[in-house]
Amino acid sequence: MFFLLNHKGEAGILASEEQLYIHAKPPGREALPEIVDGEGLDDPLKRAYVSAINVFNTQEWGATAVLTRRLLEGATKSLLPPEYQSLPLAKQVAKLPETKDLSEPILKIADAIRKGGNLGAHFDLEAEPTQEVSQLMLDLAEELIEYFFVLPARIEELHEKIEDLNGTNP
Repeated sequence: MFFLLNHKGEAGILASEEQLYIHAKPPGREALPEIVDGEGLDDPLKRAYVSAINVFNTQEWGATAVLTRRLLEGATKSLLPPEYQSLPLAKQVAKLPETKDLSEPILKIADAIRKGGNLGAHFDLEAEPTQEVSQLMLDLAEELIEYFFVLPARIEELHEKIEDLNGTNP
């Protein structure tokens, strides 16, 4: 971003009393606005997420790992009923499928894309997809493709890197 102060109006010439400033975007990872500004998470969970991002940006990798785990614990606790919230994190994660339908979001995405596609594929004087609907469909389709095809490889990569660090990978 550029700021020009005391500009006299002459194009291509910077007079001595004029000042040009460049404000660079700080390096690092930015918190996703959908998480920070969204309504799906409570404030403590949002703060845990922002803390993990902030510590990551200071290049404190161990602290980032701890805060990311803390974020997972907060997310898991917010999804589980109270009787499971005091369990160790591994057991909380194992209880998630018993208390939350983990396939529901995937099925809803697929159904919404199917319905939106029908809207575009069949002529209707009253209804056709808008730019907003098309953008959301494409965004969610990308997320669905990531979930099925990209995420499994990234998960496997993380497991391998953790095993390498622990010295358990041959």
